[in-house]
Amino acid sequence: MSADLDHPHTERHDHDHGQEPPSATALRVKALESLLIEKGLVDPAALDAIIDYYETKVGPRNGARVVARAWTDPAYRARLIANAAAAIAELGYSGTQGEHMVAVENTPAVHNMVVCTLCSCYPWPVLGLPPNWYKSHAYRSLRGHRTARRPARVRPRPARFRRGARLGFDRRDSLPRLAGTSRRQREHERRTTRRTGYARYHDRHGPGARAMNGVHDMGGMHGLPPLVIEPNEPVFHEAWEARIYALSGAAGAWRRWNIDAGRHQQERMQAADYLRASYYERWLFALTENAVRHGLVTREEVESGRPAPGAPKLTPPLQA
Repeated sequence: MSADLDHPHTERHDHDHGQEPPSATALRVKALESLLIEKGLVDPAALDAIIDYYETKVGPRNGARVVARAWTDPAYRARLIANAAAAIAELGYSGTQGEHMVAVENTPAVHNMVVCTLCSCYPWPVLGLPPNWYKSHAYRSLRGHRTARRPARVRPRPARFRRGARLGFDRRDSLPRLAGTSRRQREHERRTTRRTGYARYHDRHGPGARAMNGVHDMGGMHGLPPLVIEPNEPVFHEAWEARIYALSGAAGAWRRWNIDAGRHQQERMQAADYLRASYYERWLFALTENAVRHGLVTREEVESGRPAPGAPKLTPPLQA
């Protein structure tokens, strides 16, 4: 028997036994990132800046500072209740998903419970990106069923255990709305009406539209995994999650689609694929489909991972 076979580890190997190979999803994200960079659609430095911002610049510590200031400064507390976005901006916290923040105060008579049926309704500047449990199928089922759809059944419960207690209930919408605006027209609620329109609304409520009860409408859905809250959860669990999040933001700077169009693409996934996919795998699907649909890349380029011959090199609208 040769010495090589007797001592298989005496020679240097080209692989690391202690490192797992990249997942198929990680490789797909890497290929899409390379394609977008090579076509000049995104700036690599901007991607790194986006990731750094959400990993180090925003988070619950910002919200804690706002609350602490309101506890110790009555004048600031009054400004916070009157105009939360402006008062929070005084401390340097503003930006995407922080344009229309509202602050409410708990009192002995009224306790506020903030519930949203969409994971995008989250005050990123003061809390950071929503944690995994908040975006999970299990929590979406709970928040969409009991609290958001049947709030009147939730209200009496805390009062049962206190004789004579009176608990007020003030139902608010998580998104500010212009007077007279339809509840379903979220592009008006965000004050960002765009050329692409509101795909989710028009597709479902136009002529021949299907019922609004797809697999993504999870309020009250049964048979989902248990809700697991991870202590000290990182912003991103895998490096590719951070990359696809940053890619989505950088590609969105071309303003070919809006957040509703991105969510609409996720809702077009086959039911089994939707339930099987993780949160950021659905982002990967939505970004790929929107980039193809709006002409940033072609399906052939996505499959090959390379720009088509003769494709022009563009200048990214979002640069570091």
